[in-house]
Amino acid sequence: MKNIAIILIAIITIIGISTTSCKKVDDFLGPKEQDTTAQHIIDSITAVREALQLNKDFDIFNKWKLVDGYMYFDNLGTGQLTYKSHFGNDRKKSSLRFDGVMYELEQITKFGTTWEFKPPYQIPGNGQFILNGDDEQPYGLYITNNSIKIVEDPYGEEQQLSGSARPLQFSYAGQDSISVIIQEAYESINGDNYSYFTELIFEKID
Repeated sequence: MKNIAIILIAIITIIGISTTSCKKVDDFLGPKEQDTTAQHIIDSITAVREALQLNKDFDIFNKWKLVDGYMYFDNLGTGQLTYKSHFGNDRKKSSLRFDGVMYELEQITKFGTTWEFKPPYQIPGNGQFILNGDDEQPYGLYITNNSIKIVEDPYGEEQQLSGSARPLQFSYAGQDSISVIIQEAYESINGDNYSYFTELIFEKID
């Protein structure tokens, strides 16, 4: 668990490309809430990186419960940046993928989804990622000095992500809560091309 500050500086990479959907943003996430810049995400990540350099005791290797989530959209044609709540209008379930759930990891439930991180024996190396308490079928958690990714379990018999990975980035890191950015992808929505990602907010489970 040493050098956790360095470990958590992850790189967001493209993990999926889809150009066939004709759904509207509002069809997926409900009534428009607010147009806003996503610059605060970039600022938050920078601040978290700086704080983690000072906070050597910060530890992600705990169990966390999902309490909120937002999807951010960048219209690649107009440059408009917007966000929507995954759980607006009393919605309890949502998907990390704009066009619907493809993998179990992409199904999220407010106050129901849990994530647990278990460290590797050495870095770089594979730890474990436990989704919703299912420690009989874990994912791998590949950690290097500058990235952290949810991957297939290297010892598992079945693939759960079709061999793909989910890079993680932390936009907030505290002793009792974290905000994680995941699932950056591209989508054609109502004739416009977008990039999008999700920010998930978790509280530590004692």
